Amino acid sequence: MNYEELQKHLLKDTYIDISFKRYLAFKENELYDESYKIDILSRLNSFLKGQEINKLTVLDIVKNIQKENPSVGSFVYWSSTEDLVKYAEACPEEVAELLNQLFQSSSPIEERIELFRQKGKAYNQSISLGAPLFGYLFAAIDFKRYPLYKQEVFIDLKNTYGIEMKLGTVGKNYETYLKICQIALQHLKTSYSNLTILDIQDFFFCSTQYKQIIVESAVKYLHTLAIDLSQFMKQPALLLDAVTKLDNDTLRSLREQYRNHEKVNLIRFIVLDKIIESGSISLTEMEGIKEQVKAKYETNILKSWNNFTILFQLYYANKKQKVRKEQRKIHEAVRQIEEFKIMDFVNEKVLNGFDWNQSFGGSECWLAVYEKRHASHRKAPQFFVSINENRIRYGLLYGDQHPKRGQSDLTFESSIESFTYENFHRKMVGVLEKFKEDNPTTPNNIRYWAIGAGENAKYWDNFLSSNVISIGWKDLGNLKLYKDNNEIMDKFNELYKDEVRRSNNANACNDFANSMSVGDFVFIKKGTKQVLAMAEITSEYQYDASRQPHPHFREVKWIAVDEHYLQNGKLPTKTLTNITPYPGLVQEVLGFYKKDQEISVETWIELLHNDTVFEEKDLVYLHKMYKLGGEATATELAAALGKHSSLFNVHIVQLAKRVHEATGIEPIKRGDGTNCYWCVLFEGQYENNQHFIWRLKPNLKEAIAATHVDSNVVELESYTKEDFLKEVFIDEKQYDTITNLLNYKKNIILQGPPGVGKTFVSKRLAYSLMGSKDENRVEMVQFHQSYAYEDFVMGFRPDENGFSLQFGIFYDFCQRALENPEKKYYFIIDEINRGNLSKVFGELFMLIERDKRDEFVTMGYSKDSFTVPSNVYLIGTMNTADRSLAQLEVALRRRFAFVKLVPAFNEKWKSTLQESGVSNEMISRILFVVDKINKEIVGDFQLGSGYAIGHSFFNTKPENMDENVWYEAIMNFEINPLLEEYFFDRPEIVKSLLESI
Repeated sequence: MNYEELQKHLLKDTYIDISFKRYLAFKENELYDESYKIDILSRLNSFLKGQEINKLTVLDIVKNIQKENPSVGSFVYWSSTEDLVKYAEACPEEVAELLNQLFQSSSPIEERIELFRQKGKAYNQSISLGAPLFGYLFAAIDFKRYPLYKQEVFIDLKNTYGIEMKLGTVGKNYETYLKICQIALQHLKTSYSNLTILDIQDFFFCSTQYKQIIVESAVKYLHTLAIDLSQFMKQPALLLDAVTKLDNDTLRSLREQYRNHEKVNLIRFIVLDKIIESGSISLTEMEGIKEQVKAKYETNILKSWNNFTILFQLYYANKKQKVRKEQRKIHEAVRQIEEFKIMDFVNEKVLNGFDWNQSFGGSECWLAVYEKRHASHRKAPQFFVSINENRIRYGLLYGDQHPKRGQSDLTFESSIESFTYENFHRKMVGVLEKFKEDNPTTPNNIRYWAIGAGENAKYWDNFLSSNVISIGWKDLGNLKLYKDNNEIMDKFNELYKDEVRRSNNANACNDFANSMSVGDFVFIKKGTKQVLAMAEITSEYQYDASRQPHPHFREVKWIAVDEHYLQNGKLPTKTLTNITPYPGLVQEVLGFYKKDQEISVETWIELLHNDTVFEEKDLVYLHKMYKLGGEATATELAAALGKHSSLFNVHIVQLAKRVHEATGIEPIKRGDGTNCYWCVLFEGQYENNQHFIWRLKPNLKEAIAATHVDSNVVELESYTKEDFLKEVFIDEKQYDTITNLLNYKKNIILQGPPGVGKTFVSKRLAYSLMGSKDENRVEMVQFHQSYAYEDFVMGFRPDENGFSLQFGIFYDFCQRALENPEKKYYFIIDEINRGNLSKVFGELFMLIERDKRDEFVTMGYSKDSFTVPSNVYLIGTMNTADRSLAQLEVALRRRFAFVKLVPAFNEKWKSTLQESGVSNEMISRILFVVDKINKEIVGDFQLGSGYAIGHSFFNTKPENMDENVWYEAIMNFEINPLLEEYFFDRPEIVKSLLESI
């Protein structure tokens, strides 16, 4: 990205000025602790000024640079300066020459850095020569011209200012960062004349790392935009003028977005066309356009619209992502408040920008932070933040479906200048106790426990494989039936007639059933000096008499599985002990798991951009897992990526080994002594359904989040018309027909006999029209006879408070599409003819029609207005062999275009089989058999072409399977039963047909 493009992104609004003012205010705060930079760099500049760098001096120079690197708030990883010193010791003349060309050459900085790295890697492939090191070297020679570099700061800047570019080479990254700093310096020096590049680096560092500046800048930016929108609502002419002043690229992009649309979107298109062609448009001219378009329709298409709501999307289009980013920063700051760390919040929900009211637009935006235990924010107590032109509200609010709806504990700030992060933080922490009252399982005090796994830890394997901790004493029965530990003690005395005092056992039973809490941590011990693992308790006490010999158990989530021996402390001999009162012991045991295998976020970020560690395929599935919430089963991940689940185990182990090698961290040992390589990447456990869940390590997840928000770190896989035609057995003419029908009608049904690939085609059709495999814009459901309006649109469902209104999958999908009108969304309904469409769609059955899109109706349950937006496309699939087709024909025809798919045993099909290892002889055999069967079916008076055998029965042969075995299996277990169903009343036809082939 060149200088002018970077400048356009950085200065496209007033955010940089807002943020810099907050930074200057923060520098007066006692929390500011970055002044050491100028002292260190001034010393280095003085030291290097006039210093000749040659083979005799170079070692002293790099050692001094290494020594000046601060231990706290370091400029560069210590391993990098250590590597540089070793390089200078081994090759002093070469390093001296490289430093001279780095500092003195007139070549572009990227070339200088990459030459240095090339020579360094030739000396030692594992040498660490990252951008932070070169930033430090350049600043050491002249801190007024060259900034220090931090990878996480560069990533945050790109995200904040919408700079959509991949991280490149080390030299490219630093060169781009330098340009960003130079642009900011040139801009800000007009108001602050004494600034240097070090001030800009410090500003960028603080504004991306300190919550005070991040939150205050975000609130100020959103408040400023709210004031503008409020003015536009009162004076739409100002909004029209603002749209007219959008840059030409934006205007042309918007015009293409609204081309070939109807109703309000057609008005938008004509307005944009007028602006582009004439350079201006008046409100009077816009009124004429509205009347012109309105006259084309029988109904009043402008009933719900005014000038502001029509123009809002045009103005907001290039501000929407920025608004979301700033809201996301506030949301994250709330989630990361230290006092909230034990809570399990929903990530990035709810973020509602200025388009939250059905995308009509307004002058208020808001966000809510709530815990995962609740189905939605509407049912939850939440940490709430709202910003409009008049005030900022923040604190505790109850959702509109919560029993305490209408109640709140909010602070109102009427002046943006009086808003501070300190007050914001104080308020959020201040309402925590009220929040906990409505979240009773949120622990107030975490406790730590030590539990034995039987004599010599003989039950440890059962603990690990079942994700539980458990105790014995099976004769006691359900421990919840005892009033206290005295009753348990009496039962022990009754059961065991001996002189042994069993108070410890009674206490252990009582603690296990009544004192332990969800959220407490437990260490599994073996003897008094060995710890096997650490887990978090995730369930209440449970009793199962059939579970012998340990019927008493609690479910747990494994935090770490790794054996350690205590050096100082000693664990109690009792089966179960609360060790919280012994902080020294707790800290020693915690120390094993807090530091031993943890890789810092900063190190993970560096590793993620090291292509010798993280290969492209690794980034693809890790970023996909992040999008799935940071956790997934192999099957879920495979489905999301269109891969086979077995591939991931191999890839994960290979990646983990590269991480271990790059970091020097030893693999965790399992109980049997084998290495658990994947433990460096994931925290995994078996769920109740025995599916293994992979969970990203917290620091790795945070590092991926830092790179994921950089929009192009992992690009969506491209998918074009050409890709479709390679994969699908239809020709270009039919493809063009289908896409034209869908774009015009907006609703199509792919109909055909079994095995013609209707479902396969529908998803790939959507991909090809989007240009990529964007799963966020494709949804698929399958209808059946029990599918109802409540599943699809909305309905009252039972919850913890009785019944509440819950939205269905299509309603939510339409909401997503409304929020992103510039993108197309595809909703696929498999087996559409199996559902009662009028019953499933309800009032939306009208709104799915092409000429009713963007019209609003009042929903029966919620009484809210709703529409099916024009950027939603419906693709249904229908099996023509389904005998229930006829009764749906009339209801479907008006709203859908029908496309017939037929068996395609063509050259593409043959090539696909040949590629999977099927011989030409077998292909000929399949063609002969299918042709004979289909002629019988098509010619039958009761059946016809709608019952023919499709090509996907014989699509690809599995690897390493004999083709004859494959063929016979399909014939015997798929096609023969289908024929028996077709000719259920004439079995002699099936018998004759099969005998003849």
